[in-house]
Amino acid sequence: MGDIGYVDAEGLLWFCGRKSQRLETAQGIFLPVPTESLFDRHPKVRRSALVGVGARGFEKPVLVVEGPERLQAELVSFARANVAPALPHPLPEIERVLFRDSLPVDARHNAKIRREELKRWAEGELA
Repeated sequence: MGDIGYVDAEGLLWFCGRKSQRLETAQGIFLPVPTESLFDRHPKVRRSALVGVGARGFEKPVLVVEGPERLQAELVSFARANVAPALPHPLPEIERVLFRDSLPVDARHNAKIRREELKRWAEGELA
């Protein structure tokens, strides 16, 4: 299937993302869904996607947000101050935050973000 997750101490199953969509950075491997769920808790964020820009093994974590661009400075501090301390795993150092009116999603599932397409877009934006 290609899905990655874990079972916590209470026996709950947590989905962390697709293996093909993991970020391989110089600091280690990061899965998108745990990080995205932190930022998605902000009241002005509709949804977000964590993508890696650059070559595998040296990808830079970039967060793409569906929401108003004026949130730029507010988002990272929001996640670190309000949610990140509860994480069972480290939060990646977000290199940049980009904004779009909407994120590309699978036509069959409005919730399934097409991260590969978004990665290409982010690389173009940062080139």
